[in-house]
Amino acid sequence: MRSFYTTALILGLAAPGLGQTDESSRTQSHLASLDSIMGEIVALLSTVLLFDFGTGLPLIVAVLLFGGIFYSFYFGWFSIRAFRHAIDVVRGIYDDPNVPGEISHFKALHVIIETKVVILLQYKQSIKLLLMFVKCWIFFFGIVSVSAK
Repeated sequence: MRSFYTTALILGLAAPGLGQTDESSRTQSHLASLDSIMGEIVALLSTVLLFDFGTGLPLIVAVLLFGGIFYSFYFGWFSIRAFRHAIDVVRGIYDDPNVPGEISHFKALHVIIETKVVILLQYKQSIKLLLMFVKCWIFFFGIVSVSAK
């Protein structure tokens, strides 16, 4: 059954190039049935994952928050303890000039930060709407999520 839906999806994507109306209509009907099945699955998942206990906090956020807090305590706040080591790695203290490689740790970090800045600039309208309270929560979730990672 699974291969049928995969084949239907592939044929559905290729159907406009085939130019056959009978085959295209059959593929469209299969895609419509696939869409209805997936719609029901997504609706079920959204009711479970976005379940609200009356606090305004969805279940998925609560699970991620409490899981991150649990792992932060379990690993002894490693994300904070290892911060100095991360700075030393970026500074190049552990670099060996005899080891082959194209870029340094600092250049790799620079590319990652530059990419994130570009992504954030694309959403500058959304970022303007963030309040200080929300920024603090984002910072807190960031520290806690490192332990859950």
